[in-house]
Amino acid sequence: MTKFINYRIGLAAICVLAVVASVDARGQGTTDQKLYVALYERGSAWMPGKLPNFEEHIAHSRAIESKLLGAGPFADSPDEKMVGMIVFIAATDEDARRLAESDPFVVAKYTRVMKILRWQPEKLKAWP
Repeated sequence: MTKFINYRIGLAAICVLAVVASVDARGQGTTDQKLYVALYERGSAWMPGKLPNFEEHIAHSRAIESKLLGAGPFADSPDEKMVGMIVFIAATDEDARRLAESDPFVVAKYTRVMKILRWQPEKLKAWP
């Protein structure tokens, strides 16, 4: 399990660097906006190999495009539980939760929000 967690932390660190560049490039790294990562796991209606509501899921992603910095499924998940993540901008923790839970996959219980984390990429600029 520790190996799995270290693997995901490494993946997250790589994503952070990409997101920092994206936030700076878009000019959206303002003080009233915060950066979040939502991790998704299988929900109670999970169906291996099936993508119900896929068109609605894509439409939702397009609708939140101005807040969305990256999203997608994991290519592999050793514990077969965690299935994907999104990286996005929100003003508050409550807004972040609403955005993460509004995905049609979550509404249909195909996936569920496992965890929402606030990232602080500005802290990376202070690294030696």
